[in-house]
Amino acid sequence: TQLIGFGTVPGWAETIDFNSFLNVDYLASNNFFSVLLKDVDDTTCCPDLNEISINDNDSMMLGNIFNDNIVFRPREWVIAPPELVIDYGIPPTVQPVSPVSPVCENSSVSFSISATGDSPFTYQWQLNGFDITGANADTYSLASAQLTDDGNYTCIVTNAYGSDTSDVISLVVNAVPIISFTNTNVLCYGDSSGTIDLTVTNGTLPYNYSWSNGATTEDLNGLTAGIYSPTVTDANGCTATTSVTISQPDTIIVTASQTNVTCNGLCDGTVTLYITGGSDPYSYLWSNGAISNPITNLCAGIYSSTITDANGCTATTSVTISEQAILSVSVSQTNVTCNGLCNGTATPVISGGTSPYSCLWSNGQTSINATNLCAGIYSVTVTDGNNCTATTSDTITQPVVLTMSVLSQTNVHCNGFCDGSATVTIGGGTSPYSINWSNGMSFNNITSTTSTVNGLCAGAYSATLTDANGCTATTSVTITEPSAIIVSVSQTNVKCNGVCDGNISLSASGGVPSYTYLWGNAEIDSTITDLCAGVHCYTVTDANNCIATGCVTITQPAPITASVSQTNVTCNGLCNGTAALTVSGENPPYSYLWSNLSTSDSIINLCSGTYCCTITDSNNCTITTCVTITQPAAIIVSVSQTNITCNGLCDGTATLTVSGEYPPYSYLWSNLSTGNSIIDLCSGEYCCTITDSNNCTITACVTITEPAALSISVLQTNITCNGLCDGTATLTASGGTSPYMYIWSNNAIGSSITNLCAGVYCCTITDSNNCTITTCVTITEPSALSISVSQTNVTCNGLCDGTATVTVSGGTPGYAYLWNTVPIQNTTTIVNLCAGIYNLTVTDSNGCTATASVIITEPNPMAVSIISLFNPTCNGLCNGTADINVSGGTTPYAVLWSDGQTGTSITGLCAGNYFATITDANICITVLMLTVTEPVEITINTITTNASCGLCDGSAISSASGGNPPYNFVWDDLIGTVNDTIANLCAGLLHVTVIDANLCTSIDTVYINNINGPILDSMIYSDVSCHGYCDGWANIYVSGGNPPYVYLWSNGDTTSGINPVCAGYYDVTITDNSACITIASVNINEPIIMTATLSSTDDYGANDGTATVFVSGGGAPYTYLWDDLYAQITSTATNLVAGWYHVTVTNANGCTIIDSVEVLLWTEVVTQKINFNYTLYPNPAESDINLKITTDKAENISLTIYNSIGNLILTKEISLTVGDNLNNFDLQRVTPGIYFVKLQQSDKVSYIKFVKN
Repeated sequence: TQLIGFGTVPGWAETIDFNSFLNVDYLASNNFFSVLLKDVDDTTCCPDLNEISINDNDSMMLGNIFNDNIVFRPREWVIAPPELVIDYGIPPTVQPVSPVSPVCENSSVSFSISATGDSPFTYQWQLNGFDITGANADTYSLASAQLTDDGNYTCIVTNAYGSDTSDVISLVVNAVPIISFTNTNVLCYGDSSGTIDLTVTNGTLPYNYSWSNGATTEDLNGLTAGIYSPTVTDANGCTATTSVTISQPDTIIVTASQTNVTCNGLCDGTVTLYITGGSDPYSYLWSNGAISNPITNLCAGIYSSTITDANGCTATTSVTISEQAILSVSVSQTNVTCNGLCNGTATPVISGGTSPYSCLWSNGQTSINATNLCAGIYSVTVTDGNNCTATTSDTITQPVVLTMSVLSQTNVHCNGFCDGSATVTIGGGTSPYSINWSNGMSFNNITSTTSTVNGLCAGAYSATLTDANGCTATTSVTITEPSAIIVSVSQTNVKCNGVCDGNISLSASGGVPSYTYLWGNAEIDSTITDLCAGVHCYTVTDANNCIATGCVTITQPAPITASVSQTNVTCNGLCNGTAALTVSGENPPYSYLWSNLSTSDSIINLCSGTYCCTITDSNNCTITTCVTITQPAAIIVSVSQTNITCNGLCDGTATLTVSGEYPPYSYLWSNLSTGNSIIDLCSGEYCCTITDSNNCTITACVTITEPAALSISVLQTNITCNGLCDGTATLTASGGTSPYMYIWSNNAIGSSITNLCAGVYCCTITDSNNCTITTCVTITEPSALSISVSQTNVTCNGLCDGTATVTVSGGTPGYAYLWNTVPIQNTTTIVNLCAGIYNLTVTDSNGCTATASVIITEPNPMAVSIISLFNPTCNGLCNGTADINVSGGTTPYAVLWSDGQTGTSITGLCAGNYFATITDANICITVLMLTVTEPVEITINTITTNASCGLCDGSAISSASGGNPPYNFVWDDLIGTVNDTIANLCAGLLHVTVIDANLCTSIDTVYINNINGPILDSMIYSDVSCHGYCDGWANIYVSGGNPPYVYLWSNGDTTSGINPVCAGYYDVTITDNSACITIASVNINEPIIMTATLSSTDDYGANDGTATVFVSGGGAPYTYLWDDLYAQITSTATNLVAGWYHVTVTNANGCTIIDSVEVLLWTEVVTQKINFNYTLYPNPAESDINLKITTDKAENISLTIYNSIGNLILTKEISLTVGDNLNNFDLQRVTPGIYFVKLQQSDKVSYIKFVKN
């Protein structure tokens, strides 16, 4: 706004050139300019102007002035100059921007613009004409530019007067190269056989390569083990890098484990080699021609082995097998000490063999020393650490049994005496003997057969007899005595002092009846009477002349005496006199009866008067005494007062006027004042204690009152929205004295104020007595609406399972939500989101709004490539390996192969198809199939020439096919022939091992028979019936040669048949009477092991559990037998209650297996993919229960309630609507117990358990 002053000369004219005045060129399209001429002398202003001429046009232009002159000509004299008010605004102008160079993917980019014009400005950046959420500043940056960020960027700048758009900034985002590779690792430790083959995609050709080892080619060969990092740069200068690890096998390390020859002279040593490093599989060649690991049946000696790994690397080792000295044993012993005991011992004396040694005695003991042995013969077998044994025996002896018994006893004749005795007789054991009695007496070196103990008191005695070997025998004897004489006395003392009316009665027990009595006064009766006070003694004698004596004292009471003490009444009208008796005598307690009917020895609270008391002791004797209580004259008090004038003041007064018999008087008020008048009193009760010269007191009270206190009640309405001023406050006064006056801190007067902004407003209220009270009202406003959005991005590329959740604060709850989804969602959490930008408007309950947006992203698609694949080296081996690479999706990845292995690298592969299921962190899944092949199995064809009887002129020639030629042939003859042809063979059995280029082996058994030897006519055999059984058999039938025949089977049998045998290969050598031999073999097979896998479903409380058995192997068909209540015979047992169940499966051969499975009682919610959320509460329930279901679609479901034994309680159809659905069920008629709710949604079911209390 600018002001221009005009002159005051009458008839003035003023011309303004707006271009030069404002230095701005305003065009007709500019609508942000206005002119107003204000005449300060005339409020009508404009009608008093003669004309407004613009470019000589007689028209008035308001709100839009062009770029020419304006002339003002008033028609009246001007007293004061008018004022010309000019308002104008400048719209924004965006300055030119610089272009942005192309960038590589994932690079940072920043744009900025500047604008002129009137601030403030708002900014909105756009990409390809669409707003970029959150880009509202003069700069916009991309921290990591993606290919999707490629395009044209503009910024719209806006102020109050218009807007302007920047030049287009074109951003080109170039893709970066993507590197993949395959590599082969170093074959042997320390060599240079590694390779790397790079494959580059994406980016722009051509590519340049730079390796961390200085190489610049695409692929590398002849590499040692290490990490190699290539950097690939495309034609746009965009780069990518990765690293490749070339590994090598560890050096071959051989560790030998051996077992030496166990027993002297045997050949049962073994050697096992443990290989680390290199590349398995390994092959072995021992100095004794063996090619296996481990090797067994070794005699003592030195054995060396050469180990070759899969890559042809070798290592050697040697082992010495030793043997121990011959094992021998003898026994030392200790015999049983006492007859019937088992405390003999035997200890073996061992030499030779190998420690540690173990013993097995003929009584089953296994310790080295046999202990606790009874008499008898014992043998011991000693086994050394190598299981070699030696046996010997020994005899343990025992003495005759030791005995002792009581021969006679003499009891105590009088109670308390110790004149008893006992005699025992002794036999057996080993003399001399000793006897220890339980009373501490002992007798040693006894050689006779009897022993007597004297001087025994009454009681139980035990005696322990010990012989020379420490063997013991015991006996016991009980010595008795008469019971003690007991005299019971009853007496009656003299009742009154000086009277002779006492008596005494005696009663005797114990001892030996009958009894006599003798008193000190010569009386002989048990009872004496008419006794005076004094001591009377007696003697009681029983039939054994035992006596008991005693004395009885007869007493008499002392005479009763009484004295009285008193206190008189202190003040007139009081009853505070007291009287107390002091009584003495021999027969308390005493009873009291006063003339006022009191019954204690002291009476209190007595008014003036005479009081008498009768005292009675426990013998009913009485005495009476009296006392007189006096009092002084009364005090008289009158009170005057003035009350408080105003609530809260202290201006009350009170005055006392006192008369009485004994002035002067003293005063003590409850506020500690001491005069008869008190002033400046606050409201309340004031009491004064008046005391006369006789120290008598009286209390007078007065209540000072005050008017009610001023009080204020407040009614306020706070501001509806942050930043508004629509608050109100209303006060209502009470108490004090009306009318009231209100004065506010904002100078408002009255009980109500309105249009309040947030703040504190105080008001002072004054009543008609000029009393005041002040109160303050705080007008609040809601905080500004604030929105926070959290999100879960799309889990898998192409899915729409993203979510966004908004948290709102500020404003006034509740909030309404409006998302720009299709269809529109209006909840705090939106679901089923595809990748993209989502905008939200939140409106609170007062209509205030705020906005926010969220970007939902998605991962790249998952891709899987095979890096390397090595097939098994030999047919039937499982040493193949494979490595794959996974990209895209969301790391980390979980890789599960169809053979159970995990990870991107798998080993131990047999030939076949392998499926890798790759699951990323978001459970996105892709599947790769890998085909592994193997070489053809090595087959051996051997042509033999039989030997003549008695000669070694046989021969054999072998050829091989399959595997990986060339082949090596190794024979197990005495010299270890290495050739495909072998000669000079005697009749017998030998083996040829064929080893191909991959060190794969195959073994063939070759039989060299004798010409004109026995002829095998036929062989019949039977396989094992069940896996693991040994019920197979074979029989051969022979002719020719020179009978009779001798048979030797490989299992040691020497008949023409073997029965029974386990599964396996069996060779038989038939030798005729001319020593000519023929060899044959038979393979006894066994069925595949029969296995069972069991599963079960829970019992949901309605006896509806199931159990299923899946059987493989053994030979179908199968039969089944369950041990449930119904003995079901199918593979699945149904209608089962919770518990364990066993099933017996029998195959076609009658082989059986037994297994078990548990059917659980369902205790949890079981859900089968039901498509809504539900909650059952409260659980446990009392009178009713609620089922809340939340769903995103309308549909019908069924609900059924059962009790724990499957009885139907309720069935209901429920129609669900979108959102929350609440259903209530009355349980008042349902008995307490366990119940199950079944929810049925099409073919999906959920069960919920609840408890009714």
